Amino acid sequence: MKTYYITLILFLFHFSARADDFSPASWQPGLHLFAGGGLNSSLYTSDTERVEGGVGLNMKTDLVYFFNDTWAADWGSSVKFARIDGFLLWDTQFTLGVRRRLSSIDIWDLANPYVRVFAGKSPTVIFLDGNELPGRNQDGDVNRMQFDGTVYGVTFGSMTKTAAGTTWFAELSLSLQQFERESEIKMDGEVPVVTHEGPVQANANMYTVTFTIGALIF
Repeated sequence: MKTYYITLILFLFHFSARADDFSPASWQPGLHLFAGGGLNSSLYTSDTERVEGGVGLNMKTDLVYFFNDTWAADWGSSVKFARIDGFLLWDTQFTLGVRRRLSSIDIWDLANPYVRVFAGKSPTVIFLDGNELPGRNQDGDVNRMQFDGTVYGVTFGSMTKTAAGTTWFAELSLSLQQFERESEIKMDGEVPVVTHEGPVQANANMYTVTFTIGALIF
């Protein structure tokens, strides 16, 4: 275990120096990590209902490999928290994406813009605390529902580098999550037990808008 942590520290130290070399205006081949946080808002729809969620928080990381000055590929993870119909929602997106650098948009003074398209899997957990979701017949001891499915989306972003050498980014993402399977989970002491599992019957989807601000880590 000690060897693992030493290797990890050396790995991060090795790549941290590369953060100063990264230029948002001229991508160079290499591997970089970005991380940030922000706000999100979701809309849940199904054959029987339509529920607008409030504003919640989100955190994300993207490990990006830049091929050249125009194209890059990434593996990303995003965690968001929100309230849907009064229930706490914890949603995680694991995605693969492709991004392309765009020309500067002078009319908005938007320097170093880029676009990203992505797809992946997204487990979504709704905490019930003994209550029932509207329109469902559930046992009163169900603690949470988990929905698993596919996520698709697009991101519009911009990067800038400060005089101190820090590279910042701002992103606006739109995503569609298609819920395909659902599980009812109750707690047996400290152990989660799945009491029901099957396909989602109500053609359920969630649309999310996310705004994120972050920085280049290495």
